[in-house]
Amino acid sequence: MLEMMLDYASRGLKWAAWVTSMPTTAKSHFDGDIDRAFALLTHAHALVAAGDQTQFPKDIRGAAVAMAIGAMDAYFCDKYVDCLTTALSTYSTNTWP
Repeated sequence: MLEMMLDYASRGLKWAAWVTSMPTTAKSHFDGDIDRAFALLTHAHALVAAGDQTQFPKDIRGAAVAMAIGAMDAYFCDKYVDCLTTALSTYSTNTWP
């Protein structure tokens, strides 16, 4: 994330521009992350099919698994924040059941 912020700053863009490019829902965030994990897995399979017998395809598969776990973690964190903000908003407006 810091690298993205520095990249935006070096191009004269504001942090708000980066924030607005973030996914708007937990599901869309998960979908983007899991798509990248599947892309890595597909790449690893293509390397093995092309005859690559090095450790590299195995490392890519491991990275894909780690990204999939990260996608699930991000999804649950996003959903937790959604639930928490809804509950706090309801409580602060005295519409708590």
